[in-house]
Amino acid sequence: MKKLVSPQGLIDGKYEDPNLSEAIHERVDNKLTVSYRHDFGEEIQVTPQLSYELVNGQVTLIELSYTIENPTPERLEKFCFECAIFYLLSGFEVVSEETPRVRIRVTDLYDMAGLIYALDYQSVSLYNIMCPVGFNEDSLPKYPEVMEWDTHDDGSLDEVDDEDDDPFVVDDKGVAYSEDGKVLKFCRCTFNEPYYEVPDGVEEIEDFAFYSCRHYIKLSIPRSVRTIGGSLFANGGYIVIR
Repeated sequence: MKKLVSPQGLIDGKYEDPNLSEAIHERVDNKLTVSYRHDFGEEIQVTPQLSYELVNGQVTLIELSYTIENPTPERLEKFCFECAIFYLLSGFEVVSEETPRVRIRVTDLYDMAGLIYALDYQSVSLYNIMCPVGFNEDSLPKYPEVMEWDTHDDGSLDEVDDEDDDPFVVDDKGVAYSEDGKVLKFCRCTFNEPYYEVPDGVEEIEDFAFYSCRHYIKLSIPRSVRTIGGSLFANGGYIVIR
């Protein structure tokens, strides 16, 4: 039977756990804001809050909400879209209350399991508080495996300056490269290719490079590539070395 297990002895009611919120901020939000910057070209500061409700000793609701600085309607909608893509979860919404925010509020057991699974993938475990039991993980969202790949190691790589304001050039597909063409940095939200060929001479592909891609992608890379960052794809993909 599908159920959510909560710890013994907790009193029924709503709980906001500052330690979990801090863990989300430290372990997840930097990656989320990097994805937002890649898609929309602006920096953003976010503050998360995780809460859950217990009724008769069982979890009946989990809510993850974000407030952002300068919460204009347009920015909130953009950030809401980014959250859905980043977590691979539907249900994120803009809440226009006294404090405007973006949230996902789940009550269905399957959706709660999906949110727990999404946070666990990002190294924020709720399993000491609640965990899904009886769910087939094959039916939960598919997240890209973190992949660190190194080959053709003929010495240390030239150090790449990773400042956020590094100049870059963008090709006709919406993929950005360092000015010297050696580092593939990211793709823009306009990128919409099922197949992409990384040009010869590229030596490094950065973390989250194709996180803005909305579908499964086949990526062809040259043998000049020495390092591929982690969490490369948001919706899956595979690499072919030519």
